[in-house]
Amino acid sequence: MGAPYIMTHTGLQAWNTLQEIAEKARVRVSVSGTRLPVVLTDLKCPK
Repeated sequence: MGAPYIMTHTGLQAWNTLQEIAEKARVRVSVSGTRLPVVLTDLKCPK
């Protein structure tokens, strides 16, 4: 698909990344009035 993504390895890394994205989005929304699309998944694969 070629869609951009950010991968993290722990829940804490994911949470911190989401917090950073949210803060950047708040700045963008206040400047441009647009919103960012987000897809969040929690996938577990058997070994």
